[in-house]
Amino acid sequence: MTSPTSGALAADLHPAARREASRRKIRAPFELDPSLCLYSPQANVDALAHPRVASWLEFVTGGWEPLEVRGTTRRLALLLPCTRLKPYVTSREHRAINAALLAAGWSPAWPEQPPSPLLDLLEPDEHPDVLTVSPLVRDGVALDRFVVSEPLALVPYTEALYHGGQQSPATSYDDPGLFESRGTSVSPERSDCTARQAADGSWRWGPAERAAYVRMHNEMAAHLTTAIRRLAPFYDSWTAWVSLGLTHRSFLADAGLRADEGLP
Repeated sequence: MTSPTSGALAADLHPAARREASRRKIRAPFELDPSLCLYSPQANVDALAHPRVASWLEFVTGGWEPLEVRGTTRRLALLLPCTRLKPYVTSREHRAINAALLAAGWSPAWPEQPPSPLLDLLEPDEHPDVLTVSPLVRDGVALDRFVVSEPLALVPYTEALYHGGQQSPATSYDDPGLFESRGTSVSPERSDCTARQAADGSWRWGPAERAAYVRMHNEMAAHLTTAIRRLAPFYDSWTAWVSLGLTHRSFLADAGLRADEGLP
């Protein structure tokens, strides 16, 4: 093992170089907020005090309510994972899920025109409605989609592109910092970095990273719990499409699921 700042990989992890890679993950017409590049658990904890993040967490836990969809008598909620590329709706995963919903008879609750640069990302056989962020409707039922996000906890689809008349924080950030398995989720430039680089070039968290991960994990779980409990009266059912082993599932897991799946 070597020191936190030695080795060729440390140069690749310089914030300026990483931000350029982060910018490429944000699709036009949206732009990266460089102050929301969160490359380590410690950066995630710091983000809790970031004005855009703190304001957002207050909004989703205490302010947001689903928009009225006329002609519906039931309402469902679907939780989806956040994605590397943003807006989320442009990712192949979300496009595939939304295409499946459209094929099953769901349709946008109201007409919507996505920004034209996003339409240019579609394959010739993809319908533009895969990019809609409005509620979906079918047979008198409304479906609201949400994204489980670090560091935003919960992102209603209707707020995923624009929020308060401006670009949404959900289109503005890059956060690979809670995934130790990637081998790069560290911030060697920080004075509180305790990570170490292995012989194969990957990085392993130290005590400061692990402590920050636990704090951020539990903050996200707490905000999700608060938001979902507050919104529960609006919905007949909640469903989550989240992968085994990832933070999204762990944020949502109760004691029983943790025991069944061996989650820490």
